Amino acid sequence: MTVLRIDARRLHPSVLTPPVSKSDALRALTLAAILEATAPDVGRCPPEDVRLLGEGLQALRDPNPVIDCRDGAGPFRILLGQAAVRLGTSHFLGSARLGARPHAPLVDSLRVTLGGAGLRIQPGSPWPWRVDGAGEVRDPTFRVRAAESSQFATSLLLAGAARAQLERRRWCVELEGPVASRGYLELTLRWLGRMGFDVELEGGRIALSPAGQPVKVPLLPLDWSSAGYLLLAAWRSGGSVRELDPRSDQPDRALLRILREIGLVVGESAPGTFNVRGDAREGVRASAAECPDLVPTLVALACVLPSRSRFTELAVLRGKESDRLAGAIELARAGGARVQLDGDALEIEPGPRPAGPLELSSHGDHRLAMAAATLAVCLETELLLEGAECVRKSFPGFFKELSRAGVVLC
Repeated sequence: MTVLRIDARRLHPSVLTPPVSKSDALRALTLAAILEATAPDVGRCPPEDVRLLGEGLQALRDPNPVIDCRDGAGPFRILLGQAAVRLGTSHFLGSARLGARPHAPLVDSLRVTLGGAGLRIQPGSPWPWRVDGAGEVRDPTFRVRAAESSQFATSLLLAGAARAQLERRRWCVELEGPVASRGYLELTLRWLGRMGFDVELEGGRIALSPAGQPVKVPLLPLDWSSAGYLLLAAWRSGGSVRELDPRSDQPDRALLRILREIGLVVGESAPGTFNVRGDAREGVRASAAECPDLVPTLVALACVLPSRSRFTELAVLRGKESDRLAGAIELARAGGARVQLDGDALEIEPGPRPAGPLELSSHGDHRLAMAAATLAVCLETELLLEGAECVRKSFPGFFKELSRAGVVLC
C-alpha cells in the first residue's frame, strides 16, 4: 500500500460534488438487467462496486461466466442470487476479505428454496465459488435471517424479481427475525416499485408480482454517505455541496438531522446545494442500525465537538471491508479523543489536539480512508494515510474533490 500525504491546513471555500449513489445504482442496474431495460447512466468514473456489478450482470448473459467481485460484498451477494436463479454454471472470484465476510444466511436460503430444483453452491477456500443454477421450483418463497446484513434480503428480493419476471408468477421473501440496516431494505422495495413490480408487505413477508409494461429507469441520485465527508469539508472551509436530493430514500440522509441536532446550521443556498455553518453545541448521538456507513464519518466529527459523543448498535461494523469498529476506535484515538467501548456501544470524549501529522492506515477499507482524511480536514492538520487508493470502491473522485477545498495531496 502506498502512503498519501494530506495537508488540510489551508482550506478555502469551494463547491463540492459527491458521486452517484452506489446503493441506488446496484439496485437499478440489477432491475434494468432483469427487465431488459436500458441501464441507467452511472457516469464516466463510477464507484468500483458499481462497475463490478455491471460487468457481472453482463457476464451472466453467457452460459458459463467467470465473475471477479474483488472486494465487493454488495456485487457478490446480488450476483450470487442472480446466478442461482438462472440455468448454467457460474464461477466467482474475490478477495480474501470478501471470502471471510458473512454470506451463510444468503447461501442457506438459496439452497433451501432452490436445492431441490438443481441449485448447487460450492464455496472455495476462499475462492473460486461454483454456482449451478436452478430450474423451476414448487414453492416460490425464500426465507432468510437478515440480522447480519440487509444485503441478504436485498439479494433474495432481486433474485425473486428475476424469477417472477421469467415465470410470470408471484415470488415471496420471508424475513425471519430483525433486519440489519432496515433503511437499505426499504430502498430495495422502493426500487422494485419504481421499476414496475407490485410489492405487498404483510408482517415479515414480502410478495413480488411481475412487472408490467417496460419502464424507463429513473435518473440515479448522488450519494448521501459520500456527501457526509464533503459536508464536513464544506463546514471547515466555508464551501458547499451540490446536487443532493433532500427527499432522498437513502438512509444516510440522516446526516442532515444529526448535524442540526448537535447545533450546526444546515442550509440550502440553491435547490440541492447545501452548506454547514456555525459551532456545534454538543456531541453526536447515532446508531449504526440506522446509518452504518456514516459512523466512521461521525467518529471523525466527534473528535472536534465540545462534548462526548455516543454511538450504539455497532456490532454490524465488524463484518465490513475491515473490522470497521476497530478502525473507528483507532481513528478517534489518532484524533486525540478518549474512547470507551461497552459491548456494541462506543463513547468518544474529545481531547487535546494532537501534535504533528496524523498517521493512519485505511486497512483496505474505503470508508476508513475517507473518514481519516475527513478527520484531518476537521482538525485542519496533516495526515499520512496508508492505502488511500481503496476509495475507488465507492468514491473514485474523493481526493480530487478535497483538493478543490484547498487540501494539498502529495
